[in-house]
Amino acid sequence: MANYVPINATDRVPATGKANRKKLTFEDDNTIRYAKVEYADDPVNEGTKITSVWVNRLDKKIITSDVYPNITPNVGDVWVDSSLATPKLKYWTGSAWREIGATSKTVLEFSNSGTFVAPFTGIYEIICVGKGGNGGNGASTTERYAGSGGGGGGVAYSRIQLTANTQYAITASSIASFSSLLSATAGSDGSGNSKNEVSGGSGGTGTGGNVANITGGAGANAKINGQAGNSTAGTGGGGSGGYSSSTSREYHGGNGGNGNLGGGGGGGGAAAYNTSATDTSPGGNGGTGNISIASIYCGGGGGAGTGIDANCYGGYGGNNDVVPTSVVGAYGGDTAHGGQPGVNGGNGCQGGDGGNPGGGGGGAGGNGSKKGGNGGRAMVIIVY
Repeated sequence: MANYVPINATDRVPATGKANRKKLTFEDDNTIRYAKVEYADDPVNEGTKITSVWVNRLDKKIITSDVYPNITPNVGDVWVDSSLATPKLKYWTGSAWREIGATSKTVLEFSNSGTFVAPFTGIYEIICVGKGGNGGNGASTTERYAGSGGGGGGVAYSRIQLTANTQYAITASSIASFSSLLSATAGSDGSGNSKNEVSGGSGGTGTGGNVANITGGAGANAKINGQAGNSTAGTGGGGSGGYSSSTSREYHGGNGGNGNLGGGGGGGGAAAYNTSATDTSPGGNGGTGNISIASIYCGGGGGAGTGIDANCYGGYGGNNDVVPTSVVGAYGGDTAHGGQPGVNGGNGCQGGDGGNPGGGGGGAGGNGSKKGGNGGRAMVIIVY
């Protein structure tokens, strides 16, 4: 049973001899929420008429209820939520009831299809990121052809109101979608096995977002030296692998592209026609990636190097300060979201994986037994 108790403006008028009346305000500086008691700047004497200005200052409500309030609240209104074993004091932010004293948000990640049931009526932030394309494979011929980078997944981002206890369908496979409201498609795979230049995978697209719809970064074309994947405000494309021939032996992998609302691209694998102490064929570095509102760091993995000496180690991982000390590249980002590094040395090397979600995989260096990196998985992220 709800009990709505507005603060009565007449209660704020002090009696004779009772100047310096006090007021209670609630404040939010985005880091901590707290109540503050202070003296009013302009106390009203007894008998003074309460004007509309005063009413506007004093229209905050205190609500005690064991069900979700069925009124339209004003910013700063307070709700004593008695539906819980331990009642919580909450205030209206303008979009949601937020517990006073709460310092963190809830972040949910869906990397498989399922259903989300909204716990309250209010504003939620929703990000859909499509799967990143896989990097292209190398080819083992007289000339060792490289693979191109995979395209980054598309991104759709919304701030929308959801209704309490309502079920919303989530898809997270190659595409990512939230109900019929917003969705993002996958980036396309890179290619290889050709002496001619081959194009990188194209980025996926986002639709339905009311904050942003972003096309993922394209993967790098496979040329002689590895090329860098494209960076975007969404996801990064994968770098291409290195290419080698009997006359041109030492070619590094390309760097992955950076993402700012999804995974960074994987670094391309290096290539050398044969291994010698003079090789200078490092793996490409993984691109950086992050989703700041969810504290996700999702850099791409570094591509593998030919591994003869420190000049040809694996590439750095995006968002990761670890220095590679072998043929294997470095892991990207945090352990839950970073791309795996490329492995294998020799004449051609594996590309790094794209960061999760949605980073494009790095292309392999020239050798048919070496594979391009995997694209980052599709994901739906909900923040409230």
